[in-house]
Amino acid sequence: MFVDLNVIQSDDEAKNQTLIQRLQQLGYDSFAFNKYVRGRVKREKAPKITKLDIPQGEVDYSLFRPGCSQSRQLQQLTRVTFIIDQQDDIHMLNSSNPLLRDYDIIAVQPATEKLLQQCLQFDIDMVTMALNERLPFYLKVPQVNVMKSKNIKFEICYSHLLEPSNIRQTAIANICSLMKTLKPELIIMSSGTEDPMKLRGPYDAMHMAFFWDMMEHHARRAISEIPMSTIRNANWRRNTFKGAVEIVSLEGSSKHTTWQFKKLEEWKANTPNDDNTDMSVMGKKRPLETSANGTNSSKNNNKKTKQK
Repeated sequence: MFVDLNVIQSDDEAKNQTLIQRLQQLGYDSFAFNKYVRGRVKREKAPKITKLDIPQGEVDYSLFRPGCSQSRQLQQLTRVTFIIDQQDDIHMLNSSNPLLRDYDIIAVQPATEKLLQQCLQFDIDMVTMALNERLPFYLKVPQVNVMKSKNIKFEICYSHLLEPSNIRQTAIANICSLMKTLKPELIIMSSGTEDPMKLRGPYDAMHMAFFWDMMEHHARRAISEIPMSTIRNANWRRNTFKGAVEIVSLEGSSKHTTWQFKKLEEWKANTPNDDNTDMSVMGKKRPLETSANGTNSSKNNNKKTKQK
C-alpha cells in the first residue's frame, strides 16, 4: 500500500477532485488532505477539511498504472500542520484542545530548536520543515532519539525537487544535512503540493530519494510501511487514553455484556444440575472441593470406628 500524507487541499472543489483522480491513477491507496494553521486559532475559525466522493464514471481508467485495481477506493484522511513560531503557539498542541479531534493526523513545523524540544513533549504524529528555504536549525541526536521513542516521524516533501534550480538545490542541501542525524525508520516521503501536475507515482518518488543517498528499500518503506504505522499510531492516540485504555461506546459494551450472558446460559444448559454443583461459578472447581472434603470426612469417620 502506497500512502501520501501531505496533499494540500485548496478552496477549489474541482481542483481537489482532480487531485484525487490523479492519486488514483498513480496507484496510491491512501492520502491525507492537509491544512496549515499559524498561531493560536479557535475551533470555530480553524480551516475545515471535507472528504470528497468521486463517482467512478469521472475517473479515466486508461491512465491507471499497470496492475492497479480499478474497483478500489482511496482512503481519505485529514491532517493539520501547526506552524509554531512563538511560545504561545505550543498551547495549541494540548490534548484538551477540541480542535485536535477534528483531524486524523497532527503535524508541527517549529521555527526554532527550543520550540521543537517542547513540541516533542506533546502527542503529535509528525514533524516537518520548509525545505525550500534555509533551515532555521539542524536536528541533533538527542532529539532524534526522542522522536524514535515516541514514534514521531519526520516528513520530507519531494515537490520542492520539482521547482526551479535554485529552490531545488536548496532542498537537496537541506535534506542531505538532515539525513546525517535522521534514521531511515523515521522518514516519511510525501508530495506536499496542491498542484496535480507535481504529483508523482510511488516509484518515481522512490527514485527521487537517490538524490540524498537513500537506499531503495528504505525509500519504499518511507512511502508505504512507515506512513501506515503513523496512521495506526494516530488512531491509537485518538481512540485510547495514553495508549493503554480504549474508549468503547455504550453500544459496543452492551453487545459485549449480552455475549457474556449468552455464554453463561449455554454453560448452564450443558452442565448437569447436581446438588453439589454451584451454578453461579463458571467451572467445576467448587464441586471438586466439596467432594474432596466429603472423602476426607468419611476417612476420619472410618478411623474413629476402628479405634472403638
